[in-house]
Amino acid sequence: MASGTVKVNGTRLWYDRLGKPEQPAFLLISGAHGQAIAWSVYFCEMLVERGFQVVRFDQRGTGHSGALRLETLHATDLASDAVGLLDALSIQEAHVAGISAGAIFAQYLAAAYPTRVLSLISLMGTSGDIYHDPGIAPPSKALSRSGTPRSDSREEQVKRMVEMFRDRLTGSRFPLNEEIARDYAKSMIDRGGLAGDAPHLLNAAATSLPVPAERITAPTLVIHGTADPLMSYSAGLTTVRAIPGARLLTVKGMGHDLMSPRAFPLFVDAFAHHAQTAPPLEVRAPLSR
Repeated sequence: MASGTVKVNGTRLWYDRLGKPEQPAFLLISGAHGQAIAWSVYFCEMLVERGFQVVRFDQRGTGHSGALRLETLHATDLASDAVGLLDALSIQEAHVAGISAGAIFAQYLAAAYPTRVLSLISLMGTSGDIYHDPGIAPPSKALSRSGTPRSDSREEQVKRMVEMFRDRLTGSRFPLNEEIARDYAKSMIDRGGLAGDAPHLLNAAATSLPVPAERITAPTLVIHGTADPLMSYSAGLTTVRAIPGARLLTVKGMGHDLMSPRAFPLFVDAFAHHAQTAPPLEVRAPLSR
């Protein structure tokens, strides 16, 4: 594993890179937590075993990455950051997957930079406006504040985050491993000072909806759980209808987290199959006359 920081759009982005540089790349975009560790290193290693290199990164203002530089962010800013990271790593094109709010940022990336995206995976995300679209069930009111106050002690932050995952986010399909959840929360605090959502990323996601999904040309797989209390299953259905040619993988009983190792084989299989069967960019390009 190689890790480091690169300068992108006036700030620094921390990343790590697993696998061989000559292998097809998977760029993994985290949600409102912002940190690379939202994607388990074990999950990443399983993708490497399937023949990919994997890049994950801390979004600006989180983890080991640099300051915001902008007072307010839009999803287009975060998509530009991701492309800047690919440029810095000399990766011309990549399979892109985003989770939760990261799925929104990934969709903007695919819409704005179609020649950089080999395929797209929207996991637990949405294209529609989950706050105003009457066709989408709104997030549970219990999740209106999923972060924890920075003034709380480390122990209290960890406790609250584990409780949030256990009582509000995790579905019955993949029960929460509380030891893994505690380690994740501790790592978030040690790397960035706060366990929970980064307000600037939450705001960027919310104010960027709906996504201009009709502009997405990348082969797209939408993965959504039927028990998701934050991005309801109806949000997943809206996404698959909005993106031309998108396919849907429904996971019964899954909530809004990718923390249980029990989930990894299913998702690694889905990621690998989708990427390996995506047509080359040349096939999707319009015929020249």
